[in-house]
This record gives sequence, structure tokens and C-alpha cells, in this order.
Amino acid sequence: MNREEAQFILRAYRPNSEDAHDPQFQEALALARQDPALGLWFAEEQAIDRAFAARIRSRPVPPDLKQQLLLARSTIRRVPWWRRPTWMGLAASLVVLIGVTASLIQRENTPRDSKSLSAFRTAMTSAALDMSAHADTWGLDADGYRAWLVEHRGESDFTLPP
Repeated sequence: MNREEAQFILRAYRPNSEDAHDPQFQEALALARQDPALGLWFAEEQAIDRAFAARIRSRPVPPDLKQQLLLARSTIRRVPWWRRPTWMGLAASLVVLIGVTASLIQRENTPRDSKSLSAFRTAMTSAALDMSAHADTWGLDADGYRAWLVEHRGESDFTLPP
């Protein structure tokens, strides 16, 4: 055992206790008797401990000290497990995960040409409502429609309902 180890052990030594019978303390005390510098340090350490103990014993203990300490203790209301930030974060993450998954599933089930279909539908609706494009066929009879279709490379073999 060296001097630093002995100092470390002797810092916890309590005189007039069972420490004197402990083998570690006995070895450290023997080294303190042999080493004058360690012995001087140990004597000073014991003097400080005695002065500190005497100072503590000189002050009377208030009769209601235990009650004061218990009242001074801060009481913490336990938060239910479902309201703790950890659970809230986990729940929020789960909601985001479900939303992303639902979005990906919907995206897989949506036809790839949905944008082009919607653009085509919009263009056809506006073309059908635009009467200026119908001016050349407006008021024609069945033969007039056939003739117009032949001119514009359309099928002329059809039967118009009455």
C-alpha cells in the first residue's frame, strides 16, 4: 500500500469505532505510524474531524426538525403515463407513420395517368362547352354530318337516332 492509498482509506476512518479492527484500516494506520509525513497529515485530519464533530454537538437539535424537513421536501405530482412527453412523442410519431403509410398505399392504388386523365377531362369539358367549335356543324341534318365527318377524316358509317 502506498501513501495515496493510505490517505484515501484514512479519510473514512472513524476513531472509537469498529474501523480499528478492519484489516484495511489496520494496514493504513501502521503505514501512518511508520511514515512521518503521513502520520502528520493523519493527525491534522483527525483534529479537523474532532473540531467539526464538537461544533455539530454544541448546537441543539430543534425538536421539530424532522417535521420541518418533511414539510420542506418538495412533493412532485406524478404525471400519468399517457401524459408523459415520451408517450406523447411516441403517439405523434405513430400518427405520422400511419399518415405516411396511408399516403403511400393510396399513391400505389392511384392510376399513374391520373394527372393526364384529369387534364384530358378538363380539356374535353371546356371544348364541349365552347360553342364556337360547333359552328360548322350546327343545324346540319344526317347527310350533312356524314359529309362533314368525311371531310375531317372521321367514320361516316353510322346511324343517327331520330
